[in-house]
This record gives sequence, C-alpha cells and structure tokens, in this order.
Amino acid sequence: MLQQQMLQRWKKILTLTLAFVLSSLLLLPPSPAAANPIGDFFRGIQTVFKPPRGSTPVGRSRGGGGRGPLCPAFLATSIKALVPSLEGSEGSTSELVWGRTTQANPTLWFYVPYAADRLKFAKLVVLDENKQLLPQYPLRISLVETPGIISVRLPDPLEINKLYSWYFSVICSTEKPSRNPSIRGWIERTEPIAGNTYEDYAKNGVGYDLVTDLVSQYKRQPEQYIQDWLQLLESLDAKDLNDVPIIPCCTTTSSQSTHTSPNIADVHTGDLLKATFERVVMPSLW
Repeated sequence: MLQQQMLQRWKKILTLTLAFVLSSLLLLPPSPAAANPIGDFFRGIQTVFKPPRGSTPVGRSRGGGGRGPLCPAFLATSIKALVPSLEGSEGSTSELVWGRTTQANPTLWFYVPYAADRLKFAKLVVLDENKQLLPQYPLRISLVETPGIISVRLPDPLEINKLYSWYFSVICSTEKPSRNPSIRGWIERTEPIAGNTYEDYAKNGVGYDLVTDLVSQYKRQPEQYIQDWLQLLESLDAKDLNDVPIIPCCTTTSSQSTHTSPNIADVHTGDLLKATFERVVMPSLW
C-alpha cells in the first residue's frame, strides 16, 4: 500500500514538473534568426542608399542584347554589372546604379556572356565630377575565357568623397558603336571603415568592396561561402548567374588618350551621357 502511495506521489511530481517545463518553453521568445549582413544590406538599401548631394546616379546595371555576328542577340543573359541598384522614380525605366568603396583603386565586376574567341575587346571609361576622363582612360580590356564574370581594377586612384561615373562596353563592332552592349553606373570613395571583410562592408553599406571581398573568399573556399555568394547574386537581381564561372581576367591597356569628354551640363540625364558617348566620344576613342 505504501509503495503504491509513493508511486502515485512521484507520478504527480513528474507530471507537474513536465507541465512546468513545457509551459516555460512556450513562453520563451523565439530564437533570433542567424545574422545575414548581405541580406540585411540589400533589404535595407533604401536607407543605406544615400546618393551624393546635387547628383542623381542614373545608370544601367544590365545591358541590352547585342547585335551583329560577334555579339548575338539570342543569348538569354546580357552583360551585367555586379553593383547595387534601385529602380528609378515611378514611371521611369532608369535605374539608380551607385555604390561606395573605401579603396583608392577599387575593382569592378562584370558578367560578359560572349565567347572570347569571337569578341574584339571591351572598354571602360571613368569620368570625374567635372565630366572629364581620368588620365589613363579609356581602358582597353582584352577578354580571355569568356563567357564569365570578370574583374577590372581601376588604375587611377579615386579621391575620398568624390563621385565618379563609369561606362563599360563590349566592343562587338568598331564601325557601329550602337551595336555594342553597354552599361553604366557610379562609384564614390569614402573614408575607411572598421574592419575589412564583406560582412563589415555589408553592415556599412560599402557595396563595391562587399562584392570584391566576397568573390575573393568564394574563389578560395567555394563550399564555405556558396550560400553568401548565391545570396549576393539574388540581391543583385542576378540569379541567372548562379552557375557562371569567375574567370581570371583581364589584361588592360591604357589608351593614354588626350581626348576630353563633352561638357554635359545635366548629370541627372543618364541617357544623354550614354548617347553623347556613343555619338561623339566613343567613335574617336575606340
């Protein structure tokens, strides 16, 4: 009899203890999600994205389809800049293509979908705030092993707190520049930040350096960084590049041109910049 009473008592104690533990677990706050600085950066890009005073960095992060035999238009993916961008104002087809760097000579990343054995080359132009070409531009870029993602390191040092515009074009035809797929954007150099990893750059809204450091880590240890790399591509609206190789590229040659860019009065008009380059500057520089 005594044993039955003790057994009943222990059952009650165990039942009450179990009920208490379960109720405590239900009252606990949910565990915070794992930190994802890349996703946080791009989800909050509207607050991080603070264009310089007096300028609207209108650009184009993805080029149109190529034309002509060297750059066939039937390819599913066009040239693409791996840089943050936002849609323009409502009703506008333009993009705001702009990012920060802490580096004097930052690296820009582009996807080129065309076969290297068929292409002539690519060109990169960088202009300062006065719409003047930097000394070593335009750069002639000899493409090898494309299609793939390539990198171009800017040779002329950028000044801190200065805004620069860049213009990248794949040269499919030297006679007809309108056939050359092109993209354009803006870059601003800022003061150094605490830390130099892609997580640090993401937290501080430094888009260009974020891409460069993550590419570097991903190339060294793809298994460890694959998820962050795919997250970056998704954030850049470039999921179609998930399986694209990052290729060892490129050889660049400075044109050491004495040409200056036209005096474009309205920096807000990205289409005017593009059209003026194609009509006036590109035929003489390329």
